Amino acid sequence: MRTRCKFVVQGVEDLGKLTVPGETVVNGKGYSTVTYVDSGKRIQNIRLAACYDPSVPEDVNFAATTPTGEMKFMVTNLVVSGTFAVGDEYYVILEPVKKD
Repeated sequence: MRTRCKFVVQGVEDLGKLTVPGETVVNGKGYSTVTYVDSGKRIQNIRLAACYDPSVPEDVNFAATTPTGEMKFMVTNLVVSGTFAVGDEYYVILEPVKKD
């Protein structure tokens, strides 16, 4: 069974640049040091909550028939990063994964 929910972005937290391991250097005592390099990507935490505005009939319907709550996810994709803004609304589809 598929469930369609309506969520609103409540927070966008920019965590800065995503760094990845670069060169590993082993010193004379056997200790290694890893340098990190800029991946060119940014990290953002996106926080969404179920929409509810009693003056919006669609929101009233969603509130009565779908789950409510919050979700948070991290974005590191350059195409997606920066596309979420506080107040933007999204439909979220919850669909079970079929197991073989």
